[in-house]
Amino acid sequence: MPTLPPALRSIARAVRHRGAWQLVKLGVRVLGSEGTAGVRRRLAAHHAAAPRLTDPGADPKSFAIITTPHVQHIARHLAAILTEQGFSAQITTDPAGADEFAHVLVLTPQMFDRLPPNFIAFQMEQSVSDRWLTGQYLKLLKSARAVLDYSVDNLTVLRDGGIPLDRLFHVPLDVDPGLLRPDPGPRRGVLFYGDVSSPRRQRILSRLATVIPELRIETALFGPALDQALCEAAVVLNVHFYEGALLETARLTQAMSHGAPVVSEAGADQDRHGDLAGIVDFAAAGDVEDLIRRVRKLLDDPVHAAARFATIDAHAARPDNRLRAGFLRFLLAEGLISPAAFDQAVPQWQPPAPAPARLCLTLPETPARLAAFAAQAPAADFTAWAGLRGRPGWRGAALSHARLCRDLLRQGIHEAIICEDDVVFPDGFQTRFAAIRDHLDAADDWEMFSGYVADAGAGWTVRPRCRAGDIDLIDSDRAVSMVFNILRRPVLEHLAAWDPGNDDPFTNTIDRWLERRKTRVVIALPFLVDHAEGGSTLRADSVTHYRRLADASAGRLSRAAGL
Repeated sequence: MPTLPPALRSIARAVRHRGAWQLVKLGVRVLGSEGTAGVRRRLAAHHAAAPRLTDPGADPKSFAIITTPHVQHIARHLAAILTEQGFSAQITTDPAGADEFAHVLVLTPQMFDRLPPNFIAFQMEQSVSDRWLTGQYLKLLKSARAVLDYSVDNLTVLRDGGIPLDRLFHVPLDVDPGLLRPDPGPRRGVLFYGDVSSPRRQRILSRLATVIPELRIETALFGPALDQALCEAAVVLNVHFYEGALLETARLTQAMSHGAPVVSEAGADQDRHGDLAGIVDFAAAGDVEDLIRRVRKLLDDPVHAAARFATIDAHAARPDNRLRAGFLRFLLAEGLISPAAFDQAVPQWQPPAPAPARLCLTLPETPARLAAFAAQAPAADFTAWAGLRGRPGWRGAALSHARLCRDLLRQGIHEAIICEDDVVFPDGFQTRFAAIRDHLDAADDWEMFSGYVADAGAGWTVRPRCRAGDIDLIDSDRAVSMVFNILRRPVLEHLAAWDPGNDDPFTNTIDRWLERRKTRVVIALPFLVDHAEGGSTLRADSVTHYRRLADASAGRLSRAAGL
């Protein structure tokens, strides 16, 4: 029996679950308000389109990695990760012949005149400068199948430039532990390598050269010669090309991959690099005298230098390598590795949850969403948890919640408050939640508290429970929606067991998976929290549609409970 195309399969499922007449009415409404683009968006949100391969006839496990010499160390790290996952990966500096591979990953794509179709871009430039981030470059990136970027600040600019969120992925840079040598031999001198055409760099390096005779400045050092120089340097110096520059993590991680201590100016995005505190010696941007002091300390204080070498070794050996985890997250989103393979390869995706566990699920690609969440006073009690991605978006949301629950259970945490970054805490939230929490702590006949119910089913069993402050609490045997919940062990276990093999959005979104289980749920009326305007980045849902469902849901629950 022939397989239906994905769009037709989505329509057939919609007819089965909603009925033909309801689907026709919905289609007419969407066409009237959003046109054919709205219909296409809804179909795309229901089914996962296959990745756009460069050569559909090639071995689906084949990767070509096109790179320039100055970022070849990152290409080697990515190739090692692909090989570990069973892919073949060929590194080249020439795009010729790359169109014979299924997947083509291009580092610094603006440096190549001709690229094969459906390439994956790894964007390496800084958005603080218009030197490279031109309209022509944005047009090139928009033609890519996906765009990876090391900086969340860059991703914000790319998204504002018209690249859709579903094609943007945060892949931070990190040390390549495969390059560390156990005994590289004696180290001498201070190495700066890179472009010195910037007047800013020229001024700072000129001053440093007058007081640090050990300084060696290289402008065209690549490949094995650079590897050797990094293995021999006692200090690597990093000076910004631009005023207000982002931290040059490519240079820092390359140097530390060869065991070299680094002295660097702090970046404009320094708050995003807390993991490097105490590993890299940072001076304030433009503070040349502090750069000199820090370089001389590494050169002249053997105890300090030895401590830095040991710290770099420990940093490289840690299990949560950020580039490896971020790149595997991208492969998971593309469907190139399974959720089970991701779990095995990345046993520590996020740091252990604090106690008590209050976590906000967010995406690193949407820092503005997290900032809006964090601007609310109750958010101070929550720790951000970076979500996973999937195509379509509802799969990413489900993968995220399932992995989060598995992590909590592995840590021995059997109760957690979990919200999403589009939750809105209304005025009076703290007082109302305290009253609810007091009631729940005194009772043991519940498995879940739900602060927001998007779409209560007509067949739920509902009854009044009590009042907590000025809120009515009701009991239900079902729950749906993940905006704000308190989850106990039975529900954590159910969510952790979400089925990634079922691609039916009408039955297997994380909301519908939650609804499958008969659960002792306490629900607040009116709902304890609200939902932000602007659309769900986790699911790519329409919030107008979501809110309309929630308003109807609140009325249905209230009537069913006799309130």
